[in-house]
Amino acid sequence: EILKFKTTDHIGEINKLIYPTVMFPHKNVDILINVAKLFKRNSVSMKIILTFDQNSGLRERKFWEKVQTLELNNYFEFCGRLSRPKLLSKILEADGMIMPTLIETYGLPYLESQVFNKLMFTSDRDFARELCGDAAVYFNPLSAESIYDTINSYKKAPKKIRKVLDKSNYMLALRITWTVSVA
Repeated sequence: EILKFKTTDHIGEINKLIYPTVMFPHKNVDILINVAKLFKRNSVSMKIILTFDQNSGLRERKFWEKVQTLELNNYFEFCGRLSRPKLLSKILEADGMIMPTLIETYGLPYLESQVFNKLMFTSDRDFARELCGDAAVYFNPLSAESIYDTINSYKKAPKKIRKVLDKSNYMLALRITWTVSVA
C-alpha cells in the first residue's frame, strides 16, 4: 500500500514539518512551543503539523490553548487523529519530519522518512542514531535553541539536505525486507 504514494526528488526550502505523535510526556511535544516562539521572534516561516487537536485529550487541549494564547497559530497545524492513508498523505505534503522525543522504541516515523525521502530532524539520542545513522539531522531535544538552530541551518540548504537524503536512501537500501528474509 505504501508504494502507491509517490515520493519526490525536489528539494526546496523546509517550511513544513510533521510530527506524528500523541501527547505522552516522553514525546516532548511541549518543547515545540518554545521552538515556535523562536521562529516567530526571528520571522522565520515554518509550520509544524501535529496529529492531535484540542479535542484529543486534556494535555492536547492545554497545548492547543497555549498556542492560541501565545499567538503561535501560524506555526502549527492540528490535524487530529488521522487514518493511515491520510497520515501518509500528510507526510508526503510535508518537507520533512520532526521528532523531539526523549525516548523511543523502533519508531515507524524514522522509517517513513526514509521511504518517502523526507528529511528527519530528531533527538540526538542513541535510539535515533542506531536506527538512522547519518540519515537524519540531530538536535538536543531539551533545548529549543538547538532545535531551532538545527532546523534553520537546513531551511534553505538544498546541498546539505541532499547529502542527508542520499544517506537516508542508502540506509533504506540496506534494510532487509520481508521478501529478502523469506526467500
